[in-house]
Amino acid sequence: MDEKELKALQTSIETEQKKQTDAIEAIKKASIDQKAELEGKIAESEAKIKSLSEQADAIQLEMKDSKFGKKEEDSFAELKKLFTDKSKVEALKAKGGSMQFEIKAIMDTATNLSGSALATAVVLPMREPGIGKAPDRQPMLLDLINRGNTGSDTITWIERSARTAAAAAVAEGASYAQSDLTYIQKSLPVERLGHYFKVQNRSLDDWEMLLSEIQLEGFTGLERVIEEGVYSGTGTTPVIQGITDTGFAQAVSFGTLAGTIITPNQFDVLRAAYAQLVALHFQPSAILINPIDGAAMDMPKNVDGLYLLPNYANLGVQKNICGVPVYETTLVTAGSFLIGDFTKDTLFFRKGITVQIFDQNENDALYDRKTIVVSARCANRIKAPDCYAFVADTFANGITSLTV
Repeated sequence: MDEKELKALQTSIETEQKKQTDAIEAIKKASIDQKAELEGKIAESEAKIKSLSEQADAIQLEMKDSKFGKKEEDSFAELKKLFTDKSKVEALKAKGGSMQFEIKAIMDTATNLSGSALATAVVLPMREPGIGKAPDRQPMLLDLINRGNTGSDTITWIERSARTAAAAAVAEGASYAQSDLTYIQKSLPVERLGHYFKVQNRSLDDWEMLLSEIQLEGFTGLERVIEEGVYSGTGTTPVIQGITDTGFAQAVSFGTLAGTIITPNQFDVLRAAYAQLVALHFQPSAILINPIDGAAMDMPKNVDGLYLLPNYANLGVQKNICGVPVYETTLVTAGSFLIGDFTKDTLFFRKGITVQIFDQNENDALYDRKTIVVSARCANRIKAPDCYAFVADTFANGITSLTV
């Protein structure tokens, strides 16, 4: 067997294939009797082609063996031979018996899943949906305050800045006492907040994925910045006004409660702060603490290891003090707290959170990019009299103030 014989077989195969093609063309124009005869010839050619192909394959294998040496049996054939040999199986069954054979590698990390070879992997890798990323703080303070809209760049309002209340019972023939009221106008500018992202134009082809990232990174990222401004903003342009800024939320001032409590704890400080607000005719609507302080409040015990809980607190599904819900958030520094009537704070939007897509920013056109801008315009308004609706301080200061 040599290359000449292989070539002769290939020529015979091509001849039979031509006969098949001619017969198929002839069938289109043949009568019923002729069609039957031609179909027989086609079947005969197919059988002959199959036989010739098998001979050609055998010649090619022999030629390969003569070039590379004796052909080794594949792993499956070798394994089958071992396990159909009774003597070898008996030896394997004996105590400590073993048999050896070689497994021919058909795929390894170099040909499949080795780092940079993923693109040419034999077995296609599976893409798990979603993107792995570290969690961010979920905005929640914005759900506690009021929301409003404005059609201007400046918000104005009127406050009563002073009052002389002289109303009293008057004797017959005597004059009523005079009361005086003073009003002033206050104003607050609307500020700009936002950020932008650069994306390739081809990202727009996968719009669902891009929109998801805009919502998670663009919207929520901006919401967290707005929330931080509402919580602690300085009010100095371009920063919005915050509740805990100096001169707004009040420090602890427990009045006659100060110095009267034995071994006070975090619960006692929040209960006293609640009393401080109610004494000023405000009704607290929420308490904000850090998760670390929340854990500490859940675990007080006596010397016998029994958990302690004051009768004015509830550690159910929603922890509360005197019915006021306690929210845990990393917005508040560990060791600090904020309690107040959050309806006294209103966040006005001149423009809500908006997404804009530009293609002419800088050199975007040259690099086939888009610029995505996520922005808002807002102002956080807390009226001066309502500053007394909030108490923000540290637990350490509150404990010191209450301790006998």
